[in-house]
Amino acid sequence: MKVDHQVPQTGRLYTNVLLTAIAASLGVIAFDTLSSNPRVANSAWAQPGGDEENGRISAAEQRKQIIAELKTLQAKVERLDATIGKGISVKVTEMPRQEEPSR
Repeated sequence: MKVDHQVPQTGRLYTNVLLTAIAASLGVIAFDTLSSNPRVANSAWAQPGGDEENGRISAAEQRKQIIAELKTLQAKVERLDATIGKGISVKVTEMPRQEEPSR
């Protein structure tokens, strides 16, 4: 027993035309993107290093900045630790009123 599954010619034609239009649109979008930004095509989507005019810096420069900031924070923590280690003199100028606990 042979079963024929035939797709109507108009349905297949419509599908082929639609797929061709989609492929052409994607081609135009890809060409427009690559022609307007040749850097994307040349760098193969790699992240450029040291592009500071656009606000981006290289990873090495970023690490140097982080290390410098950590050194600054470490110095501040050491000063606080030294101050606390010597002891802090506290003078109470005003004491809030305390209620006696109920027994």
